[in-house]
Amino acid sequence: MGLELYEGAGPAGAGRAFDALEQLAEPAGVLDELGPEARRAVRHRLRRTGRA
Repeated sequence: MGLELYEGAGPAGAGRAFDALEQLAEPAGVLDELGPEARRAVRHRLRRTGRA
């Protein structure tokens, strides 16, 4: 249902939203493959830089 909401933003907005989701898929996949300690280190680093 949530993806249908992108269509209401117009074709250009929906395209940009889907492009952004595709860009996030790769780093999310890498994070899923990390072990718990590595994930914790990434989370810590992101919080220190103000990005989480």
